[in-house]
Amino acid sequence: MSSDFPVNRIWDVCQPTHEGQGNVDLNEGGVDLLIHRQGFSVAMQALRPGEFTMLVALSIGCVFSEAYDHAYRVDSTFDPAEFLQKTVQSGVLVDFTLAAEVHAP
Repeated sequence: MSSDFPVNRIWDVCQPTHEGQGNVDLNEGGVDLLIHRQGFSVAMQALRPGEFTMLVALSIGCVFSEAYDHAYRVDSTFDPAEFLQKTVQSGVLVDFTLAAEVHAP
């Protein structure tokens, strides 16, 4: 999810376990979020621009190299190895296929 507003902060403030100030400054700026289920709970994680772009590109069917190109264009420090490790370990990426290697005769 991408928003021009700090929806992660809004969510936090609205939770019954929230302690502290209940004010949200909408001018705080936007956020790119990964929202997914962990068991019976909602997990929300702020993403860097490259991570968000990579996930969106993969979700619309881009192959890994194409998705990486998109991510690198928005964030030249994007690390695909770190991204892959993080998203596989967290259960966000759960399936992928490798293209069969074709050898010329």
